[in-house]
Amino acid sequence: MGALQLSERRLLLLVGDLIAGTGGLLGATWAKGQWDDPGNAPVAMWAAVLAAIQIVVASATDAHDLGRSGNAFAGSYVGVRAWLVSFGLYLAVPYWSAPLLSSRYAVLQVVAVGLAATVMWRVAYATLARQPRQITRYAMLGGGSGADAIADAIAADLGPGHVVLGYVDVGVDHAGDAEALVAPGAGARPVPRLGGIEALPDLIASGDLATLVVVTGGALAPDLQRHMIAAYEAGIRVVPMPLLYEGVTGRVPVAHAAEFWATTLPGAGRDWDYRLASRARDIVIAMVGLAVTAVIVPFVAVAMRLHGPGPVFYRQRRLGQNGRPFTIWKLRSMVPDAEFGRAHV
Repeated sequence: MGALQLSERRLLLLVGDLIAGTGGLLGATWAKGQWDDPGNAPVAMWAAVLAAIQIVVASATDAHDLGRSGNAFAGSYVGVRAWLVSFGLYLAVPYWSAPLLSSRYAVLQVVAVGLAATVMWRVAYATLARQPRQITRYAMLGGGSGADAIADAIAADLGPGHVVLGYVDVGVDHAGDAEALVAPGAGARPVPRLGGIEALPDLIASGDLATLVVVTGGALAPDLQRHMIAAYEAGIRVVPMPLLYEGVTGRVPVAHAAEFWATTLPGAGRDWDYRLASRARDIVIAMVGLAVTAVIVPFVAVAMRLHGPGPVFYRQRRLGQNGRPFTIWKLRSMVPDAEFGRAHV
């Protein structure tokens, strides 16, 4: 498995925090035998209310900041802080929360278990983020102040699990040396020059690169476009600099946003919550469509049989997202074998 993307890392942190918090609550209340007490709200509701509060508090306190979470001590601190605030708010929820206020020992037990689980999870995450296979490596297409700005943001906000390899000089037609050459207006962290456009095939084939950041604006040379498509097909994320900068820092790079960013490949900049909501919408619409068409299909099938021979459904292999083949099924609207060149379709 390759290095996780930014949204996937934040989602992983969220899931781990939720398991630590709700696990501590459920474990402590189960040990006290409170699950079967009459008059209590359902146990699942206890966990759901706590999880909802944790999500809100984590967002408000920036508990999933990747830069701090990559450090075991800083990550544990923000995780514990979010847990204490969440649990304090949880105790103020009537009925739908676990009946803990009747016993100080129960409250302390949940707090202690949640603290221990959160610290262990945060230390484990920081250790995982530093593993070589989880280090995300970036390369820039174009140099100058744009490359320096995003490199500074990555180093400052994402922590040690993210490394900038350097920039590819798209204005040079021959591969240069690897010494650090920085364009005027360089930031505090000089971005090494990796070479010209000819350096891209080897960089893509190396397997080390996770994200290709498009810094250069305006029209792109055909060779550069081909290399960017090859990178995308190889599973490398290709994203414009302003989009990545906003995803890393939460701020729009006004100094660079005025330029024309020519290429935004599918999926760039889409966080997990957007993809989840979009996928849920697709599934709901598809289910409604299937329910409607299921009533119509039998009548259409009878009509097609009366009209002439041939199957009711048409099947064909096509290419989907990321070039993956899939089989499409649809009601046949042409004569059988029309794709093989028959005159009347």
